[in-house]
Amino acid sequence: HAEPPRAARPQPVADEGEGDHHAGSDTAARAAGHYVAAGDVDSGADRFLRAAHQAARVGATAQAAAYAIQALRLTEGLPQNQRRRRLRIRALCELARQQWHGTGEGFTLAEALDSARAARQLVQPEDPSRLLQEVSILLANRCTMRESTFGSCIMISMHLR
Repeated sequence: HAEPPRAARPQPVADEGEGDHHAGSDTAARAAGHYVAAGDVDSGADRFLRAAHQAARVGATAQAAAYAIQALRLTEGLPQNQRRRRLRIRALCELARQQWHGTGEGFTLAEALDSARAARQLVQPEDPSRLLQEVSILLANRCTMRESTFGSCIMISMHLR
């Protein structure tokens, strides 16, 4: 007995003019806008980070970086608390990843390293270890990638101490 074929999993419906690959990140970005309009800046920044992650998963590097920058801008100039500081760390990490992967799209390795360093400066001892790991991995990966130099690896390892 052969099993009957399974139905294809439904795909998200994109808005007119959008490609299917951006539908998830666009939905998250729209949700971010709604949160911000309602005055919930922290949730808006979190949604922009989700949009950045979704855009990155489909290779939309420039869009992912733009969403990470929007999350950063939302938290600038506001009184800092633990949640906002951690949102900024996550946004800087996402931006660093996109800058690294998007070197052919106008980003530079120096920008990626600067973003990762800025994230590292915000990490506090009470932060979850996974957050410190994420930042440390971003900084350490710069030593193993194709365009890094021995001198920058020494500088990074000194920075991680």
